[in-house]
Amino acid sequence: MISGERPDMAASVVLYRLRLVEPVLAGRPGGDANTVWSYPYLPGGAIRGAVLSAVGFDPALVTALVHEERATFLNAYLGVKDESRWLRSLPVPLTWRSQKQQGANDVIAVIAAAPGTETMEDTRSIRGFFADSSRKTFVTEPDLNLQVHHQRHSGLGRPVKSSPDDREPGTIFRFASLAANQRFSGAILIPDDTRTEVMRALEPVKAGATLRIGKARRSYGLAVIEEVTILPNWDESPSGAASAAKVFTLTLLSPALFRDGFGGRTLEPDSGELARLLGQPATVIGATTSAEPVGGFNRKWNLPLPSTIAAAAGSTYLVRCETPISSFAMLLREGLGERRVEGFGRVAVNLSAPTCVTRPPDIVEAAMPELVDHTPPNHTAELLELLKTRMKAHAHGEASNAE
Repeated sequence: MISGERPDMAASVVLYRLRLVEPVLAGRPGGDANTVWSYPYLPGGAIRGAVLSAVGFDPALVTALVHEERATFLNAYLGVKDESRWLRSLPVPLTWRSQKQQGANDVIAVIAAAPGTETMEDTRSIRGFFADSSRKTFVTEPDLNLQVHHQRHSGLGRPVKSSPDDREPGTIFRFASLAANQRFSGAILIPDDTRTEVMRALEPVKAGATLRIGKARRSYGLAVIEEVTILPNWDESPSGAASAAKVFTLTLLSPALFRDGFGGRTLEPDSGELARLLGQPATVIGATTSAEPVGGFNRKWNLPLPSTIAAAAGSTYLVRCETPISSFAMLLREGLGERRVEGFGRVAVNLSAPTCVTRPPDIVEAAMPELVDHTPPNHTAELLELLKTRMKAHAHGEASNAE
């Protein structure tokens, strides 16, 4: 059985919204050795690790969520506020493009390219995440916080050699993390046959609870759960009309880990897996893809997971079957590829492109409590004046005694 594969059964969903109290460093692999860049979202594996940490790595919960893979933790994407409600955004498909000459306007015209066609020279990809409201389609990107750190001894407050072979104490390194005070919306899928048991184990996932997510959790990673909703049925994506058709498109809503027939990494789904999920042979006849490195971290081992190449979120495939497909339910529920219980391989069918996308307005936060300045007052000027007065008085007294 492929990792993340479960029997065909209905599933309930736990929807939640997080607010980042501190910057969150969900580090992605690669790049400069002294720089860590965060993913622009909260990976499902990081959410699962934060939940396990919140309950103290209870053996029963570890067995249910890790070894038996009874719950699927989807990535938490940036939340977009539309009037009085929050929307969970999704990665923009790679086939959505805009004119290069178009500046950073509030409204962007969308040019929809067919999967597998050559890139038009006068266009560029639309980066970020989109969210569909009843009136328009928003597109946005999370804010990043760039912080420079200086490695030093916590007690002495200065760089020291950690060992006799340490020639360069006091390393300078940078963290590019998700900025604080942003909202992210995620979901946890739970098969109905284990719903009662897993929901009892997920008791910490409730409004007002806090989680520690990502790396460097002494000063990064604190998030508070603002809202939790449990639904019996849920559609992750605004998929187009999945009517009976021989040719359709699949769009990745998260990175996907695929292998070819020889076990090597590839950027396209395996035809055998497609046939199993669709109930008949299927072939990818066109694709617009991009590669990205993915990794992870094992807190039990306290070691990073091996990094590998995944098909980037937003990759779009044109698929052809022998006969019209009557149902995509199993494909949408299970997803494609490996490590699906960590949020990899989520897909949408026939995701249509809007005529234009709009950048959401700046969110005006509710009135925050007044901050109290605890900085000690600066009395330097008053002390100098007092010192001058006393010196003059002392000098005048010595002069009087001399007379």
